[in-house]
Amino acid sequence: SKYWRYTGKKMDGDYPKEISDGFMGIPNNIDAAMVWGGNGKIYFYKDSKFWRFDPAQKPPVKGTYPKPISNWEGIPDNIDAALQYTNGYTYFFKGGNYYRFNDRTFAVDSADPPFPRAASYWWFGCRSETKGFVAGKDLHFSPSSHWFSELKDRAHLRQYSDTDVDDIILDAANKRKQAMR
Repeated sequence: SKYWRYTGKKMDGDYPKEISDGFMGIPNNIDAAMVWGGNGKIYFYKDSKFWRFDPAQKPPVKGTYPKPISNWEGIPDNIDAALQYTNGYTYFFKGGNYYRFNDRTFAVDSADPPFPRAASYWWFGCRSETKGFVAGKDLHFSPSSHWFSELKDRAHLRQYSDTDVDDIILDAANKRKQAMR
């Protein structure tokens, strides 16, 4: 497994590097990684486990790790991606669905419609998709850094208030249609 480091929008010259070179104690072939706003530490997820990496401590991963992902209440094993968004929530993605994780209650939010929700509808504005729970439906969602970078270049980010749609929507479908005209 490799990782990349950027300064601004430019990748540093001696990257990519092996995860084992820069993150001692973290396994290869991770499923997701993020910096969590709750404590500023880096979290790595793989299968049913997670590791907390703190570069300021020696060793950077305590001997009490890995721990079960089930410690993040309501988050499934084998996640595809994770991120902390500017609205203060942590989002976990798996198989076309997403979970909004409340960092204050340390659990997936209760909402109507409930989580998990279809990422295609709520994040990417695909109006042909259902708004609600779509467990078991294969949407071929495969988030990756490269994919998000390409999407970001083509998409327009809009923020709505809670009274509008309850979440932030990335309207990629609409921008793509406009670009194809």
